[in-house]
Amino acid sequence: YVWDLAAPPDSEPLVLGRGGTGVGFRGAFGPGAEWLATSFGLDTIELWPLQRPWGHVFRGFASTIWRMAFTSDSRWLATCSMVEPVRLWPLDPADGRARDLAPKEACASLATDPEGDRILLGTFDARVLLLSTVGGPARPLLDSWWEGADFTSPVAFDRHGDRAFAGPVGMGGLSDPQHRVFRVWDLETGREGIHSLADVTDAEWFGLQDAAFAPDGSLYVAGSGPVQRVVLPDEPGGS
Repeated sequence: YVWDLAAPPDSEPLVLGRGGTGVGFRGAFGPGAEWLATSFGLDTIELWPLQRPWGHVFRGFASTIWRMAFTSDSRWLATCSMVEPVRLWPLDPADGRARDLAPKEACASLATDPEGDRILLGTFDARVLLLSTVGGPARPLLDSWWEGADFTSPVAFDRHGDRAFAGPVGMGGLSDPQHRVFRVWDLETGREGIHSLADVTDAEWFGLQDAAFAPDGSLYVAGSGPVQRVVLPDEPGGS
């Protein structure tokens, strides 16, 4: 075992040996690519400082890690372990220890604001909340998709944090075309746009697995089929 005294305070010591492996993979780069976070379908996260020859391991998750993202200032790694609250892991010992972000809602998906301190949270009771890494009350964006919706995933910010995206998940399939939608909010004005994917999906479609804004403002979405590029309307009510 090798302890790095300048390492993030919640990380394990370096173990000179091969760690466990699993199925599936999640990964996230920090701003400027100083860090890479990985998870191989297990209840651990590996944190790799890309300027160093070894990584750090965080434990303490009750379930599989679904999502993770670095904050814009590179001080924190935000993680989403199934049905646990969003957890912030400090990358500098001066910032203390890991902490759950209030309000402690069961996390299904998350995204970090690329230019601010906000975290977009999709919950396991199908809500969408806007949280702050510095504390304070949550800002609700959506109370529910519809009765019986399973959870909200994925969520995403655009490149400047001006807009937020969220999609629903129905594990049994979204047979109702009115449920095969996603929402986009203008976070300054609060205007909401509801956009249909019914023409490019079918009754077996259960939702999106991932989504990301492109630099030109369009969206790339993936799940239950090929990757789609979606050009959003100028007005929330447009098509």
